[in-house]
Amino acid sequence: MPQAIPHLSARDVAQRLSSYAGAWNGVALLQLLGNLIGLLACYAAMVSAIEHGLGALVPLLWLPAAVLLVRLFIIQHDAGHGSFFSTRRANRWAGRLISLFSVTPYAFWREAHNRHHATSGDLDNSGVGDVFTCSVAQYNAMRAEDQARYRRFRHPAFMILFGAPMLFLLRYRTPFFQRVPPAECWRSILALDLGLLLLYGAAIGRFGWLAVVVSVVPTLIITSWGGAWLFYVQHQYPAAYWRRHEEWDYFDAALWGSSFYDLPPWLHWCSGHIGLHHIHHLCPGIPNYRLQAALAADPELRAVGRVGLKESLACTRLALWDEGVERLVSFAEARERGLIGGQ
Repeated sequence: MPQAIPHLSARDVAQRLSSYAGAWNGVALLQLLGNLIGLLACYAAMVSAIEHGLGALVPLLWLPAAVLLVRLFIIQHDAGHGSFFSTRRANRWAGRLISLFSVTPYAFWREAHNRHHATSGDLDNSGVGDVFTCSVAQYNAMRAEDQARYRRFRHPAFMILFGAPMLFLLRYRTPFFQRVPPAECWRSILALDLGLLLLYGAAIGRFGWLAVVVSVVPTLIITSWGGAWLFYVQHQYPAAYWRRHEEWDYFDAALWGSSFYDLPPWLHWCSGHIGLHHIHHLCPGIPNYRLQAALAADPELRAVGRVGLKESLACTRLALWDEGVERLVSFAEARERGLIGGQ
């Protein structure tokens, strides 16, 4: 929180970090091709194993394929910020290409995610492109049925294990009930649906539905679990930042409301370094392959919003923002302190 390092100004840090913004096209192209070829090789190996009666080997390839797909999704994410390649056209085509494998509509998700950046930590305007979070006061103002719905939504088993695959595999297939401009929403989602039908229809015609489904669907489900978990920890930790709109500040929300997920180096690689999320929110123009250099140049940032691997597991209980003490609390703690009723 700001009190921990009182001299650290979010605006000053953003200014310092801006020198790391900007794409390196050669590095970007190698990263895109390396991860895409690796994913296709995993899929080819799975299909080949099934064709040769070695289906028991297929589950061994789901995790490496999911890691490569997570990294591709981070590239799609960077392209949406215009930071992966140096030109808008290259970013757009990279995002569209990856969307065929991430099954996430590029333009639609870019719009929703940029709204998340514009409203992150704002109690009165959040909920688009992020994990919906309400304060104790907002929860108490809800009807009983809405409180029950919010409790179900915030349960980690629902959010991660069930909600994430449902979001990526099913909800992103329809333009209805989406909270982005209809024109962008319909065009992006329906165009991707057509692309998925052609690509995977051709794959099924060549290799059979069993080989394609057993290879692709589990990979997508594991990827959605990993991506949802990373996204959750990035903003759902005790010393986060949530304010009413009139008190909200973009730069403070970016620095103090986005975690530094302090992972082992190999897990940072697997997750495309998105755990350096406070740096990303302060300067979305920094591509994933320059985030570590930005952190190394400003070591003070290692103490801001730090969440270790062990500590992150406890974050699953957090559900409500307590404006009195300015931290996220669990339903159990809120009940014990008499902040909410005993449902």
